[in-house]
Amino acid sequence: MAQCFNPFASASLNYWFLFLDDGVYLPENAISEFLKEGKEIMGGWYQNEGSSVWNVLKEEKNGHFSFFTKPEKGTIEVGALGLGCLMIHRPTLEKMEFNPGFENTSLIDGITQKGEPFPQMGDSIAFSFSAKKIDQKIFMIGNVVCGPESNKL
Repeated sequence: MAQCFNPFASASLNYWFLFLDDGVYLPENAISEFLKEGKEIMGGWYQNEGSSVWNVLKEEKNGHFSFFTKPEKGTIEVGALGLGCLMIHRPTLEKMEFNPGFENTSLIDGITQKGEPFPQMGDSIAFSFSAKKIDQKIFMIGNVVCGPESNKL
């Protein structure tokens, strides 16, 4: 784990926040890839254990969202991202007004789990909407692919 955070030694720690869920492991290259890209809001690709989709949504032209079914290469702009692997520039975070929860799951195509709404993405979408209110774009970094700890064993 220390290898993941060594690049922070050369970066100013008080300018970046890293959010990482306890069920997601961070690959060794993650911090250096995030710092190299230098986007205001950027995430790494990850799945919830047992899921067939990635916790990233693309925004469709009709205003709906849909899940990515595989990580994309390179750095791409996305509609919303999961908060389980997220790096954000501190000044950007300080500008945001965050109200947790997003109830309008009808805008998300395929956001069901056993026929029920898939609630795990609610706060992530609310966060993404808050970012868009201050004209911030959201990016996924193709070289950062995380996973559940069980995948690393």
